[in-house]
Amino acid sequence: LLDQNGRFSQIRQLRGKPFVLSFIFTRCIVPEMCPSTTTKMSELQVLAAQYDWMDLNFVTITMDPAYDSPGILNEYMQANDLKPNNFHFLTHFDSSVIEDILYQFGILTRDENNTITHTMTTFLIDANGKIIYAKDGPRWSVDAIIKAAEPLFN
Repeated sequence: LLDQNGRFSQIRQLRGKPFVLSFIFTRCIVPEMCPSTTTKMSELQVLAAQYDWMDLNFVTITMDPAYDSPGILNEYMQANDLKPNNFHFLTHFDSSVIEDILYQFGILTRDENNTITHTMTTFLIDANGKIIYAKDGPRWSVDAIIKAAEPLFN
């Protein structure tokens, strides 16, 4: 995949570090879906820094690789005050690569009325690559992720 700076990135580069994984697209206009997830990811990033959880990373993969180029992702990150030191916003120029990842994580998408209708799941993945928390839908909470992450840092 390509990160927000256009550099090649692989999830396995995060081995040995836990991370929160989400899926969005930058043109999403449904407030309780992608915009809400981005806000929560930003809040998590701030809390992780306050708790001194420097190894916790944040990964968001776009559902709209045709539009969400690295430059668009970089602008979106800046507009949402996401810090690039431990936030990885990923895309790919081959949409089939993104489709495969979405399928592997059970995210369903459908192009509809000039937007993308989609399901949503947010994951907390431990340093060994094991999913230790998953919440379907947009109503996941920052507190629940923090609570699930605490044992990773104690």
